[in-house]
Amino acid sequence: MKRCAYLLYGDHASGIINSQAVDVVKYLDSIPEVSCKLIAFLPYPFALKTHKDLEKFYGKSLPKTRALPQRLWPFFLRWESLRLAWKVRQGKIETIICRGAFATLIALETRNKFCRTLRVCYDGRGAMVAEHKEYGVYPSYLVTFMERCEKRSVLESDIRIAVTSELVEYWKNRYGYQSSNNESCVVIPTTLSNNQIKRAHQLEKCRKEKREELALNQNEILLVFSGSTAGWQSLELLSQHLNDWLKSNDLVKVLILSKPHHVFEELQLKFPNRITEIFVEPSEVFCWLSAGDYGLLIRDKSVTNSCASPTKYAEYLLAGLRVISNETTGAGGEVGLIPADELTTSTKSARELYSGRAIKHFEKGNFHQEYERITKQIKE
Repeated sequence: MKRCAYLLYGDHASGIINSQAVDVVKYLDSIPEVSCKLIAFLPYPFALKTHKDLEKFYGKSLPKTRALPQRLWPFFLRWESLRLAWKVRQGKIETIICRGAFATLIALETRNKFCRTLRVCYDGRGAMVAEHKEYGVYPSYLVTFMERCEKRSVLESDIRIAVTSELVEYWKNRYGYQSSNNESCVVIPTTLSNNQIKRAHQLEKCRKEKREELALNQNEILLVFSGSTAGWQSLELLSQHLNDWLKSNDLVKVLILSKPHHVFEELQLKFPNRITEIFVEPSEVFCWLSAGDYGLLIRDKSVTNSCASPTKYAEYLLAGLRVISNETTGAGGEVGLIPADELTTSTKSARELYSGRAIKHFEKGNFHQEYERITKQIKE
């Protein structure tokens, strides 16, 4: 029996964590001769809420292990590696997959000092240092430390997961990473959770309900943006394109599934009754997406975006949306930018085509060989 674990350190529970971490644990645990568990160091100071949400996602009880406040991360690395070593030995874990560079650094210290046979896998979700340089995502007191974390994670891990081949090139260019064999790195894009895929058969039902709720007639064209308001989402650029589409085609309406932002508020003032802005729970996203005809993935050209595999790309397709993208992300895009007069409402056959494409390309089972490489027992 191969025993592995997935380590979260300081991550808040969210739909992304559910699909990118918890669902990975469930998938690995379903593979014959593999046992996988979730290890979570809960974020300070939101440990209790995160614990409750993670247990809901996971369907199993989790210890209430708290992460340290961010300011203390550089100073208590040995202490955290000791805490992890206890969990590794208790669970007889042979391979540990770590989300992000700091979790990986803890695991590397655990391997180097306490558990010599432990196999460490860095699950790299993006170009960390580039994210800060381009969008300022980390507090100033952590910048130098996080760069060290990313460098060591890339160079010292036994195996790495990259969400795109562009991310691997970033590692090579920035840190001199060299893949000695095809076992040291696997490319697995952001995948869909099993719960998301199970909803695909509800597409037409959800679409009918939500379009009625939005009071859309059959000729009106709905553009949908789903995502955070983080800098790499390039909301100013998105706003420029939305302005053009709304101004040039009276049939166009927009649905924003995000937290409030001044860019969206300005558009609402300029185009009253044509923009709906709501924030919904992860479990509700699919149904709201299905009301649309196009999903929007428009971003600035940056290292961060070129290395990314946005969750929304697979989610848009699963909900039957045609993706409008300016092709600045590692995920690419379905059609490129479309003139306003060429936008149309989608057909049932097109929606089924896109949804099927999402399952074909973004179901975790499609990456079975890559996951098997990660869980193999023998250290190279």
